[in-house]
Amino acid sequence: MTIHNQTQALISELGISESHFRAATGLSPQPINGDEKGFEKERFDAILSLFAMLETWFDSPKDAWEWYTEQPLIGFGNLTSSEVVIQNQDKGAFAVIEYIKSKNIGSFE
Repeated sequence: MTIHNQTQALISELGISESHFRAATGLSPQPINGDEKGFEKERFDAILSLFAMLETWFDSPKDAWEWYTEQPLIGFGNLTSSEVVIQNQDKGAFAVIEYIKSKNIGSFE
């Protein structure tokens, strides 16, 4: 499945618009066309990986999205995961992924 198809499937599961998804993940407001290159492709990959990891924590993708967009994280100065990603772009996405990995092995904030 292509990144475009994976992203569209996630957006559909979440029941949100593509523009809302792009805003909360720090992606450019351009519609997904399947030809993302460079940093956009890396960010899509990171966001899809992040949500694949979150799916193990929550009962539904919507619950994972709610956590991603609303739960303040002490270790990131009470920013939400979405805010960390938006403010720090790819580095932020990878930082949230590392945070999730550390939580999976029992680390504290």
